Parts: sequence; C-alpha cells; structure tokens
Amino acid sequence: KSSAHHQHKVTVGDLVQAEKIHRREAGEKVVFGTVLLVGSKEFTILGKPTVPYAKVKATIEQQTLTKETLSFKYKPRRKQSRFLRRRQFVTMLRIDEIVLTPEEDPADPPPPKPTRLLDLWANRWLDPVEKDGVEMIEGKDGEAIPKAALIYDGSEHQQGTYHRRGLTSCYRYWPDPAATHWRKH
Repeated sequence: KSSAHHQHKVTVGDLVQAEKIHRREAGEKVVFGTVLLVGSKEFTILGKPTVPYAKVKATIEQQTLTKETLSFKYKPRRKQSRFLRRRQFVTMLRIDEIVLTPEEDPADPPPPKPTRLLDLWANRWLDPVEKDGVEMIEGKDGEAIPKAALIYDGSEHQQGTYHRRGLTSCYRYWPDPAATHWRKH
C-alpha cells in the first residue's frame, strides 16, 4: 500500500504511480511496510491483515503532476455551466526489492531524535550550516547528545507526525497494526 486508500500489485522493476510522498526528492530510497499479500511460483503468504515481516523497497523516480482531468457541469434550464481543470500531485516509484525476513523482529526501530527542537516542527529541511550550530553535551554513556535532549525526549507530540514527515523507518498504513497515525486511542 502506498497510502491509506491505494493498493498496488507490484513486482521488482515496476514503475508505480502513487499519491505524493511529502518531503522526498527524486533518487531517494523509501520503504513500505504495509504488505497485504506476498507470493511467488512456489508460495503465497496472505496477511491477516498484513504480512508483518515483508517490506517493499523503492526508489523515487519523479515527483510530478498528472495530466489534466476536465470537469464540466451543465444545468440546462438555469443556463448554468461550470468548467474546471484539475491536476493531481503524484510520485513515480521504481520497485527495487521485495524483502521477506520471517526470522527478524517485525517491530520498527524508533525514529531518530531531533538534534534541536526546531527540527521537528520546522516546515522545511534544515541546512547543513544550521545543523553545525547545534549545541552538544555529554550524555549518560559518554557520547555527545544534543542539548535539546534534556528538554524533549523525542516522542511524537501528535499521532502520525513522524510518519507524515518521513522520519520513520518505513511507511505503514491502515489496516497495518503498526501504523501510528490511524490508531484509535
């Protein structure tokens, strides 16, 4: 699944048009963790609801717009008409690999902690010059940690914020039990 609403049947090497993946550029690698069914000539694995140890690795080929879709509405007795053109943002993905690792733990590693508080809430990627000015202090294990770690532990302040910003190890969507932003509390 490439979003909460779209499913794709893919094989290695396929070019897939998916909904726009925000904050990603052409050439970046992405991983999708919501796999509903995996199969080959020898076997088929059905997910209940998903296959927890299967992932699909892809490369972003292009962030683009679709062709125009035209919408014309006409009401004859009222002499009313409306004409609209609409283009949808999409991401073109090249499927690199379909990974099955039943011996591994299916839980995702925790997302990396931000180096400053601004990193999480900024609506843009930070420049390397900005990241050079981050104050570092010595942590419990003797390693350098950002000073912001004293104030903020790196947990999500709202469900799904790490997922929307692409900070998690892989994209997961409903009905995946590990999907963060569709979970009801």
